[in-house]
Amino acid sequence: MKGKRRMSDAVKALINFRRAAGMKTSQIVNMAVPEGGGYDNLGYTRKDAYNYADKERKEQISEGDAATALAYLQAKCSADDHFIIELKKDDDDRLINILWVDSVYVADYACFGELLSFDATYKRNIYQMSLVIFSGVNNHSQTCVFACAFLANEKEDNYFWVLGALKRRLGGVDPKTVITDGYKAMRNAIHKVFPDTTHRLCP
Repeated sequence: MKGKRRMSDAVKALINFRRAAGMKTSQIVNMAVPEGGGYDNLGYTRKDAYNYADKERKEQISEGDAATALAYLQAKCSADDHFIIELKKDDDDRLINILWVDSVYVADYACFGELLSFDATYKRNIYQMSLVIFSGVNNHSQTCVFACAFLANEKEDNYFWVLGALKRRLGGVDPKTVITDGYKAMRNAIHKVFPDTTHRLCP
């Protein structure tokens, strides 16, 4: 069946309701087929449903979602005296960058922070922000996390901000070696914040 360019408001409302209830898009379509009397009577294709759900998911990434994330992190602060968040907002007071560390992260960095590795997973989360995980390796050759951050984008000023916040919150001690990928913005920020640190690229 050829997909229609527009889905009815009733169909969209039903998809939104079922997504809010926790159903996956595939489950929504599978339920709608018998309800509509088969695929031929459905009025849209599976791809139409996925496209609409994806569009809605992106549109829901708003200040409300950011506020929810921030509220969660602030609650963690209340439960852990060493759980710390740093924020960066734009001129319109909108949240654009967040960094957080907890007591375990701080303790691990104090022991194993000579080597720092980080990479950004570009906008693969519901907030459409770059998730950055700072990590190292402990004495059992296991990965240990030192801090996490959400960045609005991977521009140099955001890397400069997050590395500065990381340095402040992890005791002001520079790592001996930093391992990253080859982004120029990332490299420039590293040289500014950790001028005496050796920078190596991921193989």
